[in-house]
Amino acid sequence: MVLQKRMKKKAGVEMIKKLAGENGSSKNYVIVSGGSNLENYMHLTRTIGMLETLESDYGFKFDKDIKTVASQNEVGIIGTSSEGGSVLIYPGYFRNNIDEFKQALEGKDVDAVATVIPASDFMEAITAHETTQNKDIEVGTIDCFGETNKELFETKDSFGNSKLNFLAGKEGAMGAPAFVGLLNSITGHEDVFREDGNAYNLHQNFVYADSIEQFNEIKTQSESIYKNAYSTDEIMNVLSVYNSSTNFDTFKKFAEKDLY
Repeated sequence: MVLQKRMKKKAGVEMIKKLAGENGSSKNYVIVSGGSNLENYMHLTRTIGMLETLESDYGFKFDKDIKTVASQNEVGIIGTSSEGGSVLIYPGYFRNNIDEFKQALEGKDVDAVATVIPASDFMEAITAHETTQNKDIEVGTIDCFGETNKELFETKDSFGNSKLNFLAGKEGAMGAPAFVGLLNSITGHEDVFREDGNAYNLHQNFVYADSIEQFNEIKTQSESIYKNAYSTDEIMNVLSVYNSSTNFDTFKKFAEKDLY
């Protein structure tokens, strides 16, 4: 479980590092924490990853311990840096109502927005605030490699930059690990693929894109009929009917390998 928690944090960590750039300590961040205040474990863990990175790598200090501020219900500034940077947290979901988010940004100088929910839900508000402050806002999201995010990468804002600057998502091939797990079970080898006697809980790594070119490369590879995420030999190696020496550790490495 420690490894899985680290993997969930990593998406938030990588997003902040990308948005921070060279002068990360002096920037003003908005963290959209989604369901972190509603005990959404994935959202909370990713938000914690972002805040821990701002603290350890960029010198931000927070009003309370990181888990507490990451899960708070209130909108507001939760941390600052000695170089003039700030962190505003915005919990909750938009549900087609972005007026409160617009109000939260009023009068604020914003350099970057990092969100654990789709940026498309409130991109209109970000674009409007860019116009108001006459400055570009970099945006990162943890979401999927779908058409909406493709359009955000392709669309330029009034400063000539992509509306979306970073995407962390899952664009792998869960079909192969799922097939292996199912076939091993129905052929009588389910006990080999249990973690400490329990059903396994595995995760594929996130993949990242910070441009439309990277987005298209990952998307093309994931859908290609010529280049597969898992080869036939790799699949057969973790099927007990073909390899009697395979075990859970081998299957875990197979399922969680870096695909791109």
